[in-house]
Amino acid sequence: MQSRSKKKAQPPGEVNESGYYANLKQTQKDIKTQLQFEKLIYELSTDFINLPIDRIDQKIDDGLELIAKQLGIERIALLQFSPNKSQLTLTHTYAIDSRQRAPIFLVSEQLPFRITAPRKDASNL
Repeated sequence: MQSRSKKKAQPPGEVNESGYYANLKQTQKDIKTQLQFEKLIYELSTDFINLPIDRIDQKIDDGLELIAKQLGIERIALLQFSPNKSQLTLTHTYAIDSRQRAPIFLVSEQLPFRITAPRKDASNL
């Protein structure tokens, strides 16, 4: 008689050895990506210390480019609320293709999502 080897069934929620290593590799990749982004933000933040005021705008533009490349996105922008919070004004932008410029200002009611200005007492983190 031939003996058939049966694979042991995995209980629900358990990961077999090959799945464990695949998950471990993905977790390591995710941690590496997170650390690279945190390093970028740290470096950008420290670049602004003692930066002459006439170089701030260019440094923001350079930083947006670095962030976009790190995240693998095509464009990124910073916007500022008007005093009455009815408009957002584009202050800085980066796009891989410089022809893909964002509009200079946006009216909140025209946007497809709700925009709320941050509260003064809200944490920035």
